[in-house]
Amino acid sequence: MSRIGGFLLVMLIAIATTSGVALFFYRNELGRLRHAVSQGSLVANLDIGPIEYADSGAGIPLLSIHGAGGGFDLGLALAADLAGGGFRVIAPSRFGYLRTPVPRDASPAVQADAHAALLSRLNVPKAVVVGVSAGARSAVELALRHPDRVAALVLVVPALYSPTSPVSINVSLGNRFAFWAVNAGGDFAWWAAETVAPSILIRFFGVRPALVASHPKPRGSAS
Repeated sequence: MSRIGGFLLVMLIAIATTSGVALFFYRNELGRLRHAVSQGSLVANLDIGPIEYADSGAGIPLLSIHGAGGGFDLGLALAADLAGGGFRVIAPSRFGYLRTPVPRDASPAVQADAHAALLSRLNVPKAVVVGVSAGARSAVELALRHPDRVAALVLVVPALYSPTSPVSINVSLGNRFAFWAVNAGGDFAWWAAETVAPSILIRFFGVRPALVASHPKPRGSAS
């Protein structure tokens, strides 16, 4: 075997070994996370369809509407980080997340109606509503369509569209890669990016890495 052939063989073995190890860790992590999100939630069968949710704590009712990063589990984590104790946290999984299917009309208005229906099912007349990132759209719609159900409205980094202030994305190579990972729908691609190059994803969400480094790990994050 020539030296070039031997080198290529070694490279192929190294690539195959690295890929196998990465796939092992990916499947192990994915299994752990899937098991974690399969615990602690219920499903309410409403007129609009099934809505997954968690109902945790006691005190002032707080509807925690998550963004694009997760389902009810993220809603619980965000409420714990932002509000602390003294609240009864109701955290639904929005349309298309975890055990909440996507209805024919998945508009923010219909999602808001689903939020109101869930509150009614749980006998909650009024709640503090917290909408984070993409969850802000249905939070605002809930306040507009069902103002009597909203004791207070809190929007955190709201992903809202304004015709006079359009969202602009930096067309850097890192952002292009992050968009590819999202659009590909590949859990592995996203996991790999988060594991190998988390700073790319941090910048993709508009957060400066230095800001993340200066803050402790959120209580609700996976470890």
